[in-house]
Amino acid sequence: MSSQTNSKWTNSCKTGRARLSYTALVPEPAVFYALFNLPSDFKKKQINVSRADFEENVAREWINAPVRYCSLTLAGDELRIRWNKEDLEFTINTMYGK
Repeated sequence: MSSQTNSKWTNSCKTGRARLSYTALVPEPAVFYALFNLPSDFKKKQINVSRADFEENVAREWINAPVRYCSLTLAGDELRIRWNKEDLEFTINTMYGK
């Protein structure tokens, strides 16, 4: 699975309002469905996942990132996940900050 993260330090990191976009490719749709516990006949192009569910089921290790004098973490209550079945690509959009 390949991925790309588009995030950097901004003043909004202090308030937890910096935007995070994470794009990844999967080798086949079954991987995406298994990653987010979705049925194999899933048809929607976008889902919203609570931060708690995402942290518990998907991303336990990369939620916190150390920076110079603190650490950054996910700040939004929900994550928006867009799925492009034709390109086997999904994008996670949320907020982050300290």
